[in-house]
Amino acid sequence: MTLGNPLGLLALLGIPAVLAIHFLQQRARPEIITTLFLIEDLPRPSTTGARIERLRASIPLWLQLLAILALTWLFADPRVPRENSVHRTTIVLDSSASMAAFKPAALEALADTLKTLAPAAALTEYRLLPTAPGTPRLYGGTSSSALLRSAQENWLPALGTHDPTPALRLARSLAGAEGTVLYLTDHTSETPLPAGALLLAAGTPTANVGFTGLTTEPSPDGLLWSALVRNYSSTPTSRDWWLTLPDGSRSPINTIDLPAEGTKILRAPFPKGAQQITLHLAPDTFPTDDT
Repeated sequence: MTLGNPLGLLALLGIPAVLAIHFLQQRARPEIITTLFLIEDLPRPSTTGARIERLRASIPLWLQLLAILALTWLFADPRVPRENSVHRTTIVLDSSASMAAFKPAALEALADTLKTLAPAAALTEYRLLPTAPGTPRLYGGTSSSALLRSAQENWLPALGTHDPTPALRLARSLAGAEGTVLYLTDHTSETPLPAGALLLAAGTPTANVGFTGLTTEPSPDGLLWSALVRNYSSTPTSRDWWLTLPDGSRSPINTIDLPAEGTKILRAPFPKGAQQITLHLAPDTFPTDDT
């Protein structure tokens, strides 16, 4: 048996609370008096405050304890695997280039989510698909650890904006009507996903600076290069940059200051005798546009 929601066991904390309430209850002490009108009307002593009594078994006590156990069973969602049953789970990985910045966090979130997907089946079959059109399946099997290794080694998000709907529909056909389809991405969606897929969003707002364009042109001093650098964050920033040559040599490190959401141009002639150069920005969480 597995638990669909292990945190549901926290409902058992209601048991000591109920027992404490019954411990603090006071038993009524009857006094038989035949001539009450003859007794002097004295102020009654204060009976405020709780006093710990011996726990007494009673119908309300047992009913309250049974109610807590029933709620715990409901919240924990216990699942008994059916013999020879198979549950199919298909994970769709967003192939957008922005996922490169969140790949470690996304895979960590996927690993945690797979632990909670405990269907009432004896065996779980996994399929791993990217949203990139024409890309083959990354994994098919029954091991969640092998699935995560394949995602780490073979998932290379590098596409621009694209529609994940075809991949999600393929995932649904592989999982079947009773299977689970999970879409791992870095953004949320206000509309329901197609094919009844579950959304697992692992992205967070991240500052980024990168190259957005490069041109070359002749000049009296030789070939001149120009590179456009953009700051995608809402705060000003500075970034180191340098260039390298095919023989491994590199220029001194320079610094460029960028306003919030602003762009600047780097421009210089090619080093003497060089036919090829590589421009570098100090790396950030999104390395794709840093070179």
